[in-house]
Amino acid sequence: MRARILLAVFLLIALERPSPAQTYKLFDAWQLDASIPLQFGTNSLLVPTNAQSDVFVSPNMKLSALGALNATTTYSIYATGGPDAFNRIRAADDGIAAVGGSLQTAFGNLGIGAIYEHNLTYDGLFRTLVFQANDFSAFAGYKYISPFGTSIAPSVMVTYRDADLASADRALFTIKAALSQGLTKDLTFFLTPRLRYYYFTAGATAGRRDTRPSVVSGLAYQLSSDVGITGSVEYDQRWSSTAGRNFTNTVFSLSLDFSHQYRQ
Repeated sequence: MRARILLAVFLLIALERPSPAQTYKLFDAWQLDASIPLQFGTNSLLVPTNAQSDVFVSPNMKLSALGALNATTTYSIYATGGPDAFNRIRAADDGIAAVGGSLQTAFGNLGIGAIYEHNLTYDGLFRTLVFQANDFSAFAGYKYISPFGTSIAPSVMVTYRDADLASADRALFTIKAALSQGLTKDLTFFLTPRLRYYYFTAGATAGRRDTRPSVVSGLAYQLSSDVGITGSVEYDQRWSSTAGRNFTNTVFSLSLDFSHQYRQ
């Protein structure tokens, strides 16, 4: 019920009446994003010792409806999901499906906004539903482009999760900086360090705190306006206040990516 109410709020915001001189459209465009990453991870079960490596695929798809209130304020609703399917270590298989909406506004190079998402987390390839959750997020980011074409985009986000499984309730604080540099017309280098801090608030995990730094770097090559290939390496680590929750993991990925916007 709460999920339906919040999605209705996004739609009501989007339905703000225009002036008589304006032509009204609820959505200006639809966008389809999809990727098929082939990956190799050094710690498939994210455990502190006796790590097991494996190859896995993580196909995912996202369908978004995009709209704008004015030249600087945009909104969207979307549905997304996909599994992680491992070759040998089937205990690591999982799946996620979500619907949500976002609202954001820009002040020059500065942007702020909010996101609501209702997600379902599965054990196995959409075999067993583990929990459902409502995620409420607020974010702010800034984008700077240097005279040499280097893009630097630092951002911060705060998310609170309210789940039907008490031990999944938590606050999440995220800081990241996305850097990219075009090397040729179609080839781009990227580097994104990220720091996440989790504070669990209820159930058996109440009071648990996790610190999770990571960095991903790679190259993206645009084959056409809609299709690209991305190769990357990500290093991920977790330090937890709960014994047995620490881990380190490195993931090598090669992904075929598709993105197309259908304008009305």
